[in-house]
Amino acid sequence: NLNDMNPVKVELASSILKTKIGEPFWVALKFTVEPGWCVYAPSNENFGQPIGLNWVLPEGLKLEDVKWPVPLQKTQDS
Repeated sequence: NLNDMNPVKVELASSILKTKIGEPFWVALKFTVEPGWCVYAPSNENFGQPIGLNWVLPEGLKLEDVKWPVPLQKTQDS
């Protein structure tokens, strides 16, 4: 499993169990990052390469209104 070798694990969570055409819903990505590694938010203009997402959606679904939390700046001690 390729994900077992990655220092960053990603999990997908949904606000619903089954989609219904025409009804919006939320999904969330949870990033678990091993010590010594980091990820950069798409809005980050100061450091590193930001996360890139390539969504492949079933016909009839579309991605709208992507929201990202305010990035946290880590220090050497955190």
